[in-house]
Amino acid sequence: MMEKHLVVNEILDKSHQLCHSCDSFSHMLWLKPGEKQINVGKKDPIIVFLLQGHLSIQFVTETEKDLSDNEMITLSPASIISITALKNSQVLIVSFKKEYCFQGGDIMPQINFFDPSHKARGTYHPLVIHKRIKEYLIFFGKLLEDGLDCPNFFYIKIMELLFLMQTYYSPQDIFMFFSHIMEKEDFFVNQVMKYHNEVRTAKELAEKMNCSFSSFQVKFEKTFSMPVYRWMQKQKAERVLNDLSNEERTIKEISISNRFSTLARFYEFCKKSYGMTPLEVQKKTHKGEKIHILI
Repeated sequence: MMEKHLVVNEILDKSHQLCHSCDSFSHMLWLKPGEKQINVGKKDPIIVFLLQGHLSIQFVTETEKDLSDNEMITLSPASIISITALKNSQVLIVSFKKEYCFQGGDIMPQINFFDPSHKARGTYHPLVIHKRIKEYLIFFGKLLEDGLDCPNFFYIKIMELLFLMQTYYSPQDIFMFFSHIMEKEDFFVNQVMKYHNEVRTAKELAEKMNCSFSSFQVKFEKTFSMPVYRWMQKQKAERVLNDLSNEERTIKEISISNRFSTLARFYEFCKKSYGMTPLEVQKKTHKGEKIHILI
């Protein structure tokens, strides 16, 4: 249990550096009988939590699926035409990025969404909302109604939610719940997120993933919309910035833990990444000033 507590603390510590890239959203809906919700998200998957009521979900394939009181389901917005209330319904809709499910293995390390031995892919698998998760969702909904609207807030809440799901549901249930939204290219993202902190260079990452470097570069840029070298530098800059925000660590300790060969190399990296020295970054972050990554 101690390991899980450490994971959550690490997520909370890192959340501020992910704020700029998180465009997830959440909203609470109160639907009357016959009322439809057409705009349920953009491109990212959503989880529909039916806290009370009865819904009919109409898909582009002209099929329909009912969602009963106290059930939740993952959906792709592109696959949905509408969600219709069959009676008075309270619905919480949360969008999320698929990589949150396997971000470095932090949240769901025992779930392999890409195991070819699993046969049940592609099917919708609603789950009954566990009572502890329902309590959490009701509290989350009240915060939304109070007007909290921040990507950083959404990121933390979604990661907490995934952590709770790992705690209260079996690995098989979690697999069934999420697997139908996972696609072949997600395996590539999963492997990158899993291994990029273990290597120093893009070539080492390609080798770790058993790819030729040339094909790896092409696939990476197509998937992440930027060259692999730049992406790895940005990831490293975010990691170092998070470490420099920690008042309990020295600059030398941070340099060593991030595998810089010398302090001079570390100072050079910080000047290039933030336009200032590590000491200047530390002082500004400890004052609560925002540091921009320049690379």
